[in-house]
Amino acid sequence: MIFGKFRSCDALNGILAHSLKTPGGKIRKGTTLSEEHLKFLLSQNINEVTVAKLEEHDIHEDEAARQLAEALVGEGIRLGRASTGRVNCFANTCGLFTIPRDRILACNSVSESITISTLSENKWVEAGKMVATIKIIPYAVSKNTLRLAIDAGERQMPIVVGPPQIEHNNNTKPALTPQLCVHQPLKGKAHLVQTIMSDTSTTLLRKTEQVTKRRLNLRNIQLEQASQCAHDTHQLAAHLKEIVAQNHTNTTPDSPVPSHWILISGASAISDRNDVIPQAVALAGGTVSRCGIPVDPGNLLMLGQVGHSIVIGIPGCARSPKHNGLDLFMDRLSCNLPITDHWISSLSIGGLIDEIIDRPQPRAKKVSASLTTGRRPTDPSCAVTAILLAGGSSKRFGADNKLLAPYRGKPLIYHTLDAMVAANISRLMIVLGHDAKELRIRCEHYLDTQPTNHSPPVEFVVNADFESGMGSSLKAGISTLLSHTTDNESEHSHAALVCLADMPNISTNTYNRLIAAMSDTAYAAFIPVYQGQRGNPVLLMPELFDLLLDVSGDVGARHLLRANDDIVSEVSVDDAGIVADYDTPEQLAKAARQR
Repeated sequence: MIFGKFRSCDALNGILAHSLKTPGGKIRKGTTLSEEHLKFLLSQNINEVTVAKLEEHDIHEDEAARQLAEALVGEGIRLGRASTGRVNCFANTCGLFTIPRDRILACNSVSESITISTLSENKWVEAGKMVATIKIIPYAVSKNTLRLAIDAGERQMPIVVGPPQIEHNNNTKPALTPQLCVHQPLKGKAHLVQTIMSDTSTTLLRKTEQVTKRRLNLRNIQLEQASQCAHDTHQLAAHLKEIVAQNHTNTTPDSPVPSHWILISGASAISDRNDVIPQAVALAGGTVSRCGIPVDPGNLLMLGQVGHSIVIGIPGCARSPKHNGLDLFMDRLSCNLPITDHWISSLSIGGLIDEIIDRPQPRAKKVSASLTTGRRPTDPSCAVTAILLAGGSSKRFGADNKLLAPYRGKPLIYHTLDAMVAANISRLMIVLGHDAKELRIRCEHYLDTQPTNHSPPVEFVVNADFESGMGSSLKAGISTLLSHTTDNESEHSHAALVCLADMPNISTNTYNRLIAAMSDTAYAAFIPVYQGQRGNPVLLMPELFDLLLDVSGDVGARHLLRANDDIVSEVSVDDAGIVADYDTPEQLAKAARQR
């Protein structure tokens, strides 16, 4: 490729390096100059331009990016359109994103002209998530450079299949070229065994089962059965044999490699291959392929096999839903990917798993202590401020403001307010953003019609940054609530009931059930659940407020609560309204017709 300044009359088929603005119009950077372009340039008295001219051995940036992307990506990934030398890669499915690290490093080492950027390894992604981007820096690269990049690191990699998918298993597929992939989880079943001693808490056993079930469900694995057994080698071995025999009975000929896990949560941590759980696996006729991994928390993990069942001795930290080494193994196993010594060793870089919540401020220190113990400061006088998030622009609804759209005879937001002002709240805070002036006028009109002895005190807060997403409105509400703390008012005096204005069918009873549930001081957040599905609103205790000031985007408090599930109490309600919101006029009209 030749890059430089050319006389305009000699720039035919050159790629314009810099946009040109002229009184007669604009020619954008990256435009391939035609005869018409050259005539226009000369008519504007532009006699010289900077262009890139492709030579015979060159390939255009878009075509080069496309070819490289097609060579690098595998299953579960779709490619975006090549443009300006870039191709973006997106997950086609929910699953585990894997990277052929050596190949990506080799590709990036071929030439500074070729760059490949990806998400981090061992990352679980949602469908539609961008996982990688391929960018050609100049306007063209030589065909030879592109071929070197495509071939770089393209060594054949054996893929091992079959539980427990360890290196030494002889059941292998043909060797495949390593590629970027998103692997979808396969359906499977699991049995949880908890070993017990005389002082084992029944509450701990119940909590471990709940946390484990949720972990499995996220990966399409069904917790088929849970059982308990004495923390004794011989008794555990006999129990494992019974489970494996039952699983073998249920195996059908069309599923030669059934996905069946046995998870063992020990009353005492595994500290040696001669400890109770590894020895029980061996006594049951199985093998232990790994005892200890370079990940913390979660390094006391055991991986083995008895019959056709994968056996995982889970670390003690896995009694909590916080991310740990077990999650990395479950992600990979659920997608039928091999667990090799090389892969386990690779976990060491990044194996020190950061706490998702890390906010070293005075109040946050008290918060982290309460989260660690699973308890919150008890304040029997704690009142509830309802924070109604009404600042979104609802772009999918069209030009009209969704919250003011007619719904069953009155504006949608009036239905939401009906239930809220009748609930056992101490005050109501309405966070506005889009169309703030009109919404405030309409809300004030509504509130003026309410009996003074029935309606709680109301405050309006305007979020100037509402376009950045729900997180900014939540922060605006929490910040205002914190600013109201006085010398006569404890910092734990008000919990926050966070509500969404576009959910008009939630009943007053649901709000009150959440408020009543906060008497359980073992939790710092309370979420309603309808037929197994979590919904809104969410009741948040004051020790979470500083952490909520760090939320961003359009997810509200969801990320915080998912990362700290052990502080969340699920409150069962018979109210489908907690999971129903309406993004389009058609959805709202359909809902209005239904009763």
